Amino acid sequence: MELVKKFSFPILVTSILFLMASCSYVFDVPNKPIPKVMVASSFGKSFTSQEIIDFKFTNERLTKVERFVDSDIDVYDVAYKTLNGFGEKIINSGIVLLPTSDIAIKGVISYQPGTVFLEADRTTNYNNTETGTFNFFSFLAANGYIVFAADYAGFGLSKEEKHPYNIPDKLAVSAYDFIQAGYEFLEKENIEKPLKLFLSGYSEGGLSNLALTRLIEARKEFKITAAACGAGAYDLNAFSQVLKFVITNELPLNEFVPLIFDSYNTFFFKRPTNAIFAEPYAEAIKNGLFDGAFNTQQILDNLPATYKELLNPEFALGFVSSNDTVVENAIKENTYVGNAWIPVTPILFYQGLNDQAVLPLNTQNIVEYYTNNNKKDITLSTDDANHFEGRGSYNVVSLEYFNQF
Repeated sequence: MELVKKFSFPILVTSILFLMASCSYVFDVPNKPIPKVMVASSFGKSFTSQEIIDFKFTNERLTKVERFVDSDIDVYDVAYKTLNGFGEKIINSGIVLLPTSDIAIKGVISYQPGTVFLEADRTTNYNNTETGTFNFFSFLAANGYIVFAADYAGFGLSKEEKHPYNIPDKLAVSAYDFIQAGYEFLEKENIEKPLKLFLSGYSEGGLSNLALTRLIEARKEFKITAAACGAGAYDLNAFSQVLKFVITNELPLNEFVPLIFDSYNTFFFKRPTNAIFAEPYAEAIKNGLFDGAFNTQQILDNLPATYKELLNPEFALGFVSSNDTVVENAIKENTYVGNAWIPVTPILFYQGLNDQAVLPLNTQNIVEYYTNNNKKDITLSTDDANHFEGRGSYNVVSLEYFNQF
């Protein structure tokens, strides 16, 4: 395809400690049997097509989904083995969504969600159809796809874990494992495995999805039909340069950046919280501000108006001056523009041009980088959405893209 410039689920997991101790992984050696990773599964809930149409889509751009809804769906809870951000074995949660009406199955979609702060908004909470993530991909199953959707580490069954926020390679591992768990579930239920596998994700999920694409291409145990990535922070280096300008000029903060600093401190910087954040904000973050109990507004109410007030002055100076080598190396390690990997998978990138949370330069730069390196089957779709509105646009555009294959 040529470049188009349109600028606590209730599941009984028995003997978990034994299973965790006995599970093994073959992550880096292709062409070997993949270890079983599904721990348990159970029926969760059914939704009629009308119920899906009637979901509280606060994002008006998703009101278009009615024309895609062709089937009732069943949702199943699945517990599976994976790794946390430190590479340790854990049990995590996911759901499999199945079309139940008499329609042809188009394929599997592995869905990576965007940022959520509340545990109640997590991917696998299908009982929350008011503000939950579930609404944003339920209609994919109603259109004829089997959907695999897992919680990130730090939510659901793994809610005691530290979430590796916006650390792409760590996020990709759990997503990869849930694809395997999903296929194991289909085998258990005597459901024929579809030939087509699609990867989808928005915001944090857009970045996670690009990393998942790379991981699958490297391991060669699954074959991707196509991928779609919406509004992800693919160019962390460029984003950090913008952030340095924002900090220097004392511009307002958003709720995402403090979470990035906290996550990267946990897995890369490894410093006391008050070496990154000024007090009293360091204490609030250390005591669980980002651990799933607070919504976006509550988080902002516990943070100052600017990064100058939020950050430890010494850390801010080292970051802004680019003299903090640990920070600079973490940025370099986790950027996808210029990392020498060019995907072979057909990819759609979507970006809302009024996005002030994940700046459009991320998508523009990754598309330009791939195009300049002779990647042909890449599509760019844009509109005038902000970051929140873009979730609705992305889900519609990505479904239309997948339906071409």
